[in-house]
Amino acid sequence: MKAWSRSFAKVAVALAAIAVLAFALAACGGSSSSSSGSSSASSSASSSSSSSASSSSSSGGASSTISVTEKEYHITLSPATAKAGEVTFNIKNTGTIDHDIEVLQGTTSKGKTSLISPGKTATLKVNLSAGTYDVICTVSGHRALGMDTKLTVQ
Repeated sequence: MKAWSRSFAKVAVALAAIAVLAFALAACGGSSSSSSGSSSASSSASSSSSSSASSSSSSGGASSTISVTEKEYHITLSPATAKAGEVTFNIKNTGTIDHDIEVLQGTTSKGKTSLISPGKTATLKVNLSAGTYDVICTVSGHRALGMDTKLTVQ
């Protein structure tokens, strides 16, 4: 029975360490700051309707609107496809901790929001050419936990 007790103790210590790690990752979400380092994103308590400037002007391409829902630890795009040109992301954080959104083509950022507090919304407008993009949460550890999805632009 002593061997069983030692094994149980090791499992209990491992589970406690995992719980502490999960708590630490959740705490990395930080406070609900609404300042933005990017001019292409806005965040507000109600539905965002800001006309944010995107990083490059549209050359007559079609526009698309994508609804984004994010929560621990998942991002849903509806639809997951868009037409080349200006793409507007209407983002809602339905989770319990802060999140953000960044659109990447390879390692190149096409646009990023500031932190979005739980229950809040933000809008991100970017010009995208045809290709596949990663839509991720950049909060420490969130991408690795599953907050990474694909957007196809045609």
